This record gives sequence, C-alpha cells and structure tokens, in this order.
Amino acid sequence: MKLSGYSFALARGQFTKPYLSRLIASVSQRDSALDELRVAFFFDRNSFRINRWGPVGANGLEGEFTICGPSLQEIFVEVKSPGWESELSRQEIEAGRKALPKYINGEARWYDPQAAIRFAIQKAYPKFRNDQPNLLVIADDLFVSLQHGTDWAARTALYSREGCLTNNAYQNLEGVGISWTVNNEREVWYRMRLFLNPNAVLAVRLP
Repeated sequence: MKLSGYSFALARGQFTKPYLSRLIASVSQRDSALDELRVAFFFDRNSFRINRWGPVGANGLEGEFTICGPSLQEIFVEVKSPGWESELSRQEIEAGRKALPKYINGEARWYDPQAAIRFAIQKAYPKFRNDQPNLLVIADDLFVSLQHGTDWAARTALYSREGCLTNNAYQNLEGVGISWTVNNEREVWYRMRLFLNPNAVLAVRLP
C-alpha cells in the first residue's frame, strides 16, 4: 500500500513537493500523507481526474486537491485522517501511551467513532467555500476503523437528532466520504462510502 502511494506521487509530479518532507517526517505525518495519496489514487482510478494539488479554499486555507469527473465540474477535496492517538485520554498521554504500539495485548477501551467523524467535520469545515462543490473524505487510523460499522457510525454522527448534518450549521459541505483499504496480503482494495448533506446550499452540491 505504501509503494502505491509513493508511486502515485511520483507519477503525478508531487513526490518532491509537497509530499517528500511529510513522507520522511514523523509516523503520523507520513501516514496522513499516504492516506491523502491513497484517496487521490482511488479517485484517479475511478475516472475523477486530479485537477489541482493544494487548492486554496475559504479563509486562505489549502485543501488536498480538486477533482473533476464526467460533469467537468471541479470539486474541492479535503482529507482528514484521525488517528488512534486522538482517542487516548489525557492521563494516558501523560503516562506515555502515545509512544507505545497501537495495539497492546489484553488492553481494552471504550471507543466512539461518531466523535471522530464529528471532529473531522469541525476541523475541515473552515476550508469550504460557499460557491463550489466540497467533499470531505475521512481515512482513519482509529483503534476500531470506520471500515467496521460504517453506516451506523456515519448515520448516527450525521443524521441523528444531534447529528452534524441535521441543520444548516455545515451548509457549505455536501459530502462526507468514509474511505478505507482492504488488504488480503495478495491484493489491496480501496473502498469509500459517501454520505450527503440534505441541508447543503445549492452551489456546493456534488455533481
């Protein structure tokens, strides 16, 4: 999977800048960069051309890239990669848990995938303009991946009584994609589930 990310960055002229510095940085920065490239690779292989890398959105903030499909309408894409470290308690962090492996035999914990989805939306939202289609893709590295129970977690986080997309608070965001990879040691599959915002303004609707 890592080689495909590197290869895709090279093929698209993005390896040296901006990805090389992140690919050789900390583990979390490397993994986030690879997640962005995997999402870009997924779109590219599904007939969505990458038009621009690092496009500027609202408030002068950069997204990951823009894509263009059969409709030829450009879509601003932001990728968020919440990691398992974000699920640690303050006490665990102070005790040095972040420096240990992700999984420890015999360790048990509560997890809240809905919180990760809502937090990703809150972090990404300032980038979305109100005059172009916007898409947030979440490619997580949580203790329990959003690959499991995807519909339940996303629908609860987005459409329940207190869901993010039940009013116009996030009206500049039309789509939230949950992305993951499946690896059987022989082949790798890329998957994505898309959830739409019924309260999005017309100008940001996905084609």
